[in-house]
Amino acid sequence: MALDDATSALLDRMAEQGSKPLQEMTPAEAREFMGAQQPENGPPTPEMRHVELVEIPVDGDESIPIRLLTPNDSPRGTLVYYHGGGWVLGDAALFEQLGRTLAARTGCAVALVDYRLAPEHRYPTAVEDALTALRWADKQRAALGDAEMPLLVAGDSAGGNLAAVVARRGEFDASPLRATELSGLPPAVVLTAEHDMLRDEGDAYAERLRRAGVPMRHHCFTGQTHGFLTQIDVLPGSAAGVDYIVGAVEEYLPQRWKRS
Repeated sequence: MALDDATSALLDRMAEQGSKPLQEMTPAEAREFMGAQQPENGPPTPEMRHVELVEIPVDGDESIPIRLLTPNDSPRGTLVYYHGGGWVLGDAALFEQLGRTLAARTGCAVALVDYRLAPEHRYPTAVEDALTALRWADKQRAALGDAEMPLLVAGDSAGGNLAAVVARRGEFDASPLRATELSGLPPAVVLTAEHDMLRDEGDAYAERLRRAGVPMRHHCFTGQTHGFLTQIDVLPGSAAGVDYIVGAVEEYLPQRWKRS
């Protein structure tokens, strides 16, 4: 299937800007370019019950920011979200629209993690920051309403890799697809895109999880390319992806936390 019309139009608009290909940019140039792609339509929505920017310590004297989005007075879980960008680009502010949408739709508090980026911070810094943020979020559940509420991890692109790594912390690795054992992992949701160069790896990981007996849902979104999920209010495919995630969260949440 060809790219859908909305994706084709978006790519055409980006091409008209006359920028050189992303892979030919320096990290600084690519970060500036990525920031310029965000629509300037006023403050992010939906509205949250509470938004808090927290600095949590990492190794040495450094800290990383976490943007905690709480949609209501009684969240049904805490979802730790790692943004994409090839471990080089992106920050929580650029993904706040997606984070707020997930928070409002799932009823979970969402923690957007600003892990440290390469090349300034080489592997395994991003993984260690992701784990530190997850442990912090684990301890925050009581303050959010209930220490027993479900704890979820999610991410797109490089952030999806980080989510998969921290979910199976049995051995330290960079590529969960190469892990020798995947059984016993928590329920998983895998979204891939038909025209994504990384689609085959995502499909293969979903199949590995299925064969290992992990409860999981996997869907390949036709007509879409890499990064479609983050294009909130731009691509219809993004809305479909969010719908799929919300349905999976509802399915896998323990009965106590399901909506009545």
